[in-house]
Amino acid sequence: DDGISGTTFLQDRPYGRQLLTDVLSKQLDQVLIVRVDRLAREDLVAQVTYHTFKKHDIELISLEERFDYRTPTGQLMASTFSNFASYERVVILQRFADGRLKNAVNGEWNGGIVPYGYTRDNQGNFVINPETSQHYSLIKSLALEGKGANYIRQQLLERGIPSPSGEPVWSKRTIIYMLKNPFYLGTLKYM
Repeated sequence: DDGISGTTFLQDRPYGRQLLTDVLSKQLDQVLIVRVDRLAREDLVAQVTYHTFKKHDIELISLEERFDYRTPTGQLMASTFSNFASYERVVILQRFADGRLKNAVNGEWNGGIVPYGYTRDNQGNFVINPETSQHYSLIKSLALEGKGANYIRQQLLERGIPSPSGEPVWSKRTIIYMLKNPFYLGTLKYM
C-alpha cells in the first residue's frame, strides 16, 4: 500500500485487507514480497502476518531475503528480518527528531507549508510575498476590528481573493488557523 505505514496491520490497509481476504478465502498459496520491511515495519505487525500466513498454509517468498517461514529456522530468520525493520524504523524516527530539535535550537524552520503571505528564497529565508501579504493584512485588520471568521470569509469572497490553495472560497478553519499561527508573531513552532 503506497503511502500507508508498514506499522499498520494488513486489515487496516486497503490492499492489505484485499490480500487477507484472498488468503482467508484460499485464493492464494503464495505471497511474494520484495523485502520484509515492505510488508511490515513493526515487529508485532510482521509476526501477526506471518502467523496468519502459516495458519492458512501460505508460502511467504521474499525476493531479497531467503527464508521459509514454515520451518523453525525460517521463522527465526523472518523474525530477525522483521526485528531489523522495526529497529531501522525507530532509528530513522529518532534521527528525524534529532534533526528537528537541532533546527529548533538553531532557530531554523522545521518545514511544512509556508505561511500565507510569505515565500522562501534560495537560501531558505522567509520573504514577504507582496500580493498575498496584503490579503493577510486585510484578514488581520478585519479581525482586529472584531469581525469574525465568517465575515472575513465573505469579504475575501466578495473581493475575489483566492484561498491559499487557490480555491475561490476560504474555509473558516483556514482563517482561524492563520490568525492563531504564532509564525505571524515572529515565533517558529517546534514540532
